[in-house]
Amino acid sequence: MISFLDYSKLKKNFSIKQLSLDADKLTIDSVSYAADQIRSITPLSAQNILDKYNIYLIEILTVDGQRYLVFDRDVAWKLESATIKSLREITAFNPKIMERKYIDGIVALKSQV
Repeated sequence: MISFLDYSKLKKNFSIKQLSLDADKLTIDSVSYAADQIRSITPLSAQNILDKYNIYLIEILTVDGQRYLVFDRDVAWKLESATIKSLREITAFNPKIMERKYIDGIVALKSQV
């Protein structure tokens, strides 16, 4: 859950994409990528200082230099992402998944991306 203000900041500064997962490829806004076309998949957690909510995103970098941000589902009580868990189950994507990055706020997220 994020606030409307956070969502509008994200929407203004970033192009948030839709992600779907098939057996052997990721589809990002109707463009399909095989595992060998993905450089890294990094879960991001950005905390907004004003309302203390964490915003969970996934950053996907492709080998051709494209960078995508995707809203992640809320993490479980163990801080596990259902999206990342699904990606880990596919052996081709498992080595591409990086450790979660914790970012302090939307402004810091903009400098990271």
